[in-house]
Amino acid sequence: MSPEAAVLLSERWQPVPGAPDLEVFPFETRPNLLSCNTYVLRGRDVLLVLDPGADRRQITRVGQVVNDALRQRPRPVLVLLTHCHRDHVREVRSLESSTPPWVLAHETAARALAQGDRALTMAEIYDEDAPRCEVHVPLFPTGAASAVLRPFALGHGHSLTVTPIPGNAALRAERLQVGTDFFLMYHVPGHSPDSVALRAGAVIFCGDLTVAARPLVAGAPGWDQPALIASLGGVVPLLRGGDLAVLAPGHGYSLSAAAAAAMLERTLATVESLSNLESVDAERVRLLADYTRWLVAEAGDALAVIAGRLETAAFHLEALDERAAAAEALRALDPRAVDAALDSFSEHLAAVLDGRSLPLSLPHKGMAVILRLDGVLSEPALATYVSPLLLRRTRRMIADFVHTLYGMRRPDALRPASVHDILTEAQNLARSGGRAEGDLDGSLEDERAFARALGRRILQQPAAADVAFENLIPADLPAVYVEADRIVEQMTTLIEILAAQGVAGLRFDATAHSGRVILSVRSEPPSAAADLEIRHVRFFDAVLRPQGGSCRREKDAIRFDLPAAESPTRA
Repeated sequence: MSPEAAVLLSERWQPVPGAPDLEVFPFETRPNLLSCNTYVLRGRDVLLVLDPGADRRQITRVGQVVNDALRQRPRPVLVLLTHCHRDHVREVRSLESSTPPWVLAHETAARALAQGDRALTMAEIYDEDAPRCEVHVPLFPTGAASAVLRPFALGHGHSLTVTPIPGNAALRAERLQVGTDFFLMYHVPGHSPDSVALRAGAVIFCGDLTVAARPLVAGAPGWDQPALIASLGGVVPLLRGGDLAVLAPGHGYSLSAAAAAAMLERTLATVESLSNLESVDAERVRLLADYTRWLVAEAGDALAVIAGRLETAAFHLEALDERAAAAEALRALDPRAVDAALDSFSEHLAAVLDGRSLPLSLPHKGMAVILRLDGVLSEPALATYVSPLLLRRTRRMIADFVHTLYGMRRPDALRPASVHDILTEAQNLARSGGRAEGDLDGSLEDERAFARALGRRILQQPAAADVAFENLIPADLPAVYVEADRIVEQMTTLIEILAAQGVAGLRFDATAHSGRVILSVRSEPPSAAADLEIRHVRFFDAVLRPQGGSCRREKDAIRFDLPAAESPTRA
């Protein structure tokens, strides 16, 4: 959503809908992983700062806004943390207020910030020390305190009362009151166990509820799928009930209640669809950052091949006086959109490599770029001219990336498969280019269909038509336990890459040892396999790792290490 379409106006005082005595000063920015939105609420008897964030320049500006308001009317200052993640709390102690603030957070956040919990604060994933601060008012306590009014003397004749109240079937609620100003708090666990949302008038400030289903957020320490489903199921009826007008998120721009309800319903559907998630930790972030880097490069290569083949087809069709078909072939892919997406990723990668951005941000940027490329591949005319095999492999590469980014393990997709069968299918695909025989003859009576079929025939010249294959696979080799179609695609891609380098032949041999099958690919001349670009090897490795496999480049071969099935299958 663009800032122009946001419901609240950033960095200016404005009335809080539904609360005539409250004003809000939002600091809303484009979503990022480094910091969050901050909101300053000004009432008659209290100032409330929601989520100080992790941006030093922003918290300095927040301090100026708070102190200007205090000069106009002295009153207590509360700082409310929607949860303890470092992008929401790192600068809490940097808030320079002439009136010392009282910090409020869920009691779980209070413990994490007191103990320096690097996992729950996400500092471990950011490779930082855990943020620490004292929480003066723990919210939603357990035990006897959970059912009683709790008063806190704020000084200067003011006090804060925290009172448990009925929420709805899914949400636990508390009422915060200072003088005539009051707010409602909801416990909304799932994104983290300490997540809370604040309601002021007809506005609900929801923390990270809107982003809780995103890759590398889902599965982070403290993420809880059943709790998140319950929280979303509790907030959506509030937005649909007619009493709320605005949702103000922790990342991104504010939304109308109707738009927010629709967004959270989509988020709920996504959360419900997730299964077998891998946990998010620093090592997985590092591996995914590497995978993203090589995946985008591979996707760029695939799109360059598609663009080149379209241009070749257009050239030949033009020479055959099939001008309409030539023009249609050129329109099938928008090279400017592809270049813009890849250039934006290259710029972001450069920022990560020189330390201006975090490795954690690379998979998120890659996700945005890959989805843009997937949109380019959705152009219907592509299916007219481009090999279904090439399109399928490219789109599956993209789908696998999104799947891997979420960390969804798919044990149900693993099956015993014959190495001989995998190699035979990959070699046949590389030799045929996925071309459907007879498509040219069958269109002779339809001029336009003939032109399109001719274009397909020009585009689908196989890369490995003249490569000789030698398969030295033992007859008693165990089956491998993998997603066979994914391995076929990776092996086909490897054959095509080596064929493009001019190899005359490829030799495949395999051995089994200690529950593993080692498949080696050697080329003639040997230098082709030895010189295969490391980015290709790393991409193959990233694809295989979720299946329990790996890929590496050795002196004279490319080696695939795959898990063996329990019982052998004969070739």
